[in-house]
Amino acid sequence: MLYWRASVEAPSSGSGPPRRAQARDIETTSYVLLIYATHQDVVVSLKIVKWLVEQRSPSGGFGSTQVRECFFFFIFAFHK
Repeated sequence: MLYWRASVEAPSSGSGPPRRAQARDIETTSYVLLIYATHQDVVVSLKIVKWLVEQRSPSGGFGSTQVRECFFFFIFAFHK
C-alpha cells in the first residue's frame, strides 16, 4: 500500500481496530494518484488505489462529500 499523510502520529498502544486516515490524507493521496495515473505508472497507481479503497467506511463512503468527489474523480482518471 502506498499513501501520503499530513503528519506522523505516534502509534496507539491499544488493541482496537485500525484507524482510518483523515480526510486530508485521503484527498492528498488522491491527488498523488492523479499524478501517477497521468504518467501511466500502473504498479504504483494500483498500490494507491488499494489503500484508498481500504479507507472507506463500513457503509462504503468517505467522511465528506469533498473527499468522495476527489476519490471518484481520480479513480476515473486512473481507469482511463
